[in-house]
Amino acid sequence: HPNKDFERALMQKSKFSTATQGQIQSLLRHNRFFQWMNPYNIDMILVDANIRSSGPGISAMSVFSATFVAGMVKVNPDEAVAHFFCNSHVAPRDPWHGPNGLVRSLIVQLLMKLFKSKILSLDFINNRDYLLALEKHDLASLCNTLWTLLYQFPPDTTVFCIIDSISSFDKNATFKDLEIVLDCLQSIVEDRSLIPTFKLMMTNPMSSTRRMKESLNLQEYPSRLINLSPKNLVPMGISSQAMESYLLRPSTPEPPMRNQEVSRITDRGSYADEFDEGWQTD
Repeated sequence: HPNKDFERALMQKSKFSTATQGQIQSLLRHNRFFQWMNPYNIDMILVDANIRSSGPGISAMSVFSATFVAGMVKVNPDEAVAHFFCNSHVAPRDPWHGPNGLVRSLIVQLLMKLFKSKILSLDFINNRDYLLALEKHDLASLCNTLWTLLYQFPPDTTVFCIIDSISSFDKNATFKDLEIVLDCLQSIVEDRSLIPTFKLMMTNPMSSTRRMKESLNLQEYPSRLINLSPKNLVPMGISSQAMESYLLRPSTPEPPMRNQEVSRITDRGSYADEFDEGWQTD
């Protein structure tokens, strides 16, 4: 399903106006996105596209995410790129439905990359209870497996994880599982002993809810949120050529900036209006 998902998203490009696509593509000019791309940094960002007319299904943000994935695979074939388009898996009968399907999909993609690189080891599945939990799609066990697989990549590898339209799972029926997954992903980002460089980008075609921001601990890490604004758009289509050129340009060398290990906020309280604005593009 992963290839079909992003190919389907690429095919929807003509549905969106150049103004909408320009607003999305302004992300490439955003300094915070450039920082996220820095090869030294384990990092995560949540991109709120703030496209007011965006409805369910494939969005212009999805087109950008798919174009980014395609560009990364072409320009940096040695890197690992795992992706998931949440808006394609909202139906309960979908075998990849919900946060559980999200984690299973990421695991499969990392397994395939490790297998092709001839470095895959399944020795960590070393007892019957763990195996049974995986067979039952136990979410905690799946999250542990995802984290463990990342340790098998060599230190000179960057693992990109692109989760498009994460807000599709910000529903009452799936939010509890989503919180578990988001906590796992944040823990991975904050794991100072992780061997490869892990980069997580989550996107939302509109704006994130308060509970999503709380789950991502954005009060403590406000720079993880990028808000795209129509004030900074250049009306132009999302371009694979522009994406590949962007990915080919060298990053400015900087020393590693690992996230500080901090305790989780237990009493998050209410957020100020300024926090909800995040990083703007204008």
